[in-house]
Amino acid sequence: VKVFNDFCAKACSLPLLKDEQLLQIGSGAIEERGNKIVVGPGTGIGVGALVSVGDKWKALASEGGHIGFSPSGDLEKEIVSVLYEEFNRLSVEDMVSGRGISHIYYALGLIKGKHYSKLDAETICNQAHEESDPDSIETFKVFSGMLGCFASDMAGTFNATGGVYLAGGVLPKLKNLFVKADFRKKFEENDNLPFVREIRTSLILEEQPALIGAAGYFSGMFL
Repeated sequence: VKVFNDFCAKACSLPLLKDEQLLQIGSGAIEERGNKIVVGPGTGIGVGALVSVGDKWKALASEGGHIGFSPSGDLEKEIVSVLYEEFNRLSVEDMVSGRGISHIYYALGLIKGKHYSKLDAETICNQAHEESDPDSIETFKVFSGMLGCFASDMAGTFNATGGVYLAGGVLPKLKNLFVKADFRKKFEENDNLPFVREIRTSLILEEQPALIGAAGYFSGMFL
């Protein structure tokens, strides 16, 4: 029996996924033996890395979602200002996750003077998917931009020239909105890490990448 971190397993899937199991977001390329990362917003947000070691790969777990959140742009600064009424410290996981979607929706309502609703993430995402609520659509777009900034920071942290991959159940469901949102724009605006603009970002469409990675771990490709 091998006990495996879920994002280590997802990281191990990255060299094994086929083109039809991925959706490239924006431009960018990958270095064949460059480090890879997987970022997955869900209940929280997970980060895993795959580091090239000779002719093999080494999977690394990370608690990157617990680093402090830094807003980008005037609207994000307004949202954070609203939330600091309740939070002493905001982590990335407080914003780029399921509960983050709820927080964004609530803060946008206050900023616009429209509502004080604290809807759950599933309801907001369903309304965005159905295009039945403009505030839910805007919430998802803001969330996507925040995810882009965080993915960019993690790409720089791990020198992920082998690609950045996005996992989780929410993004594939809303992929039509996601590809039109500001994820890639925010990913590329990192002036301190200009090399990330050349990195390919891909959405994982495969429903169970962790199972593929866990099985692949025993293939001899991994340390």
